[in-house]
Amino acid sequence: MQEDSSRREFLRRSLLGFGGGWLALQTDGVQAAVEQAMARLDGSSPGQGWETLKPREALVLEAVADQIWPPDESGSGDGDGQPGNRDGGGAALGAVRFMDAALGGFMADSLVLIRDGVADLDRRATEKGGDGFVALSGRQQA
Repeated sequence: MQEDSSRREFLRRSLLGFGGGWLALQTDGVQAAVEQAMARLDGSSPGQGWETLKPREALVLEAVADQIWPPDESGSGDGDGQPGNRDGGGAALGAVRFMDAALGGFMADSLVLIRDGVADLDRRATEKGGDGFVALSGRQQA
């Protein structure tokens, strides 16, 4: 068992190192995607104004982003954490806007994979009796 654990740890650390190295080589692309995402985030409504993603794909990914980084019901919406309002989750913080820009730029090779995965997720949610992943409650999405 110890040997298995050591191999897994080696693989995990190797992949983290490789991923970090790859990302370091993409700094120009990452910076461009961040700038584009921030500009688009300021002036558009959820599910609209996408460069690369289709509107339905963006809505599904926004729901996924909010599952990963949920909106905080105890915050004020401006990141100060004051009770009574809502701080933004992953979608409000621009995660999907970044993905949209990245998939149209330095991560364009991953677009088909992302599209296929989003379509599969939405299809599976529909098969469970609904109108896709976005229509599910947060608990059902998780």
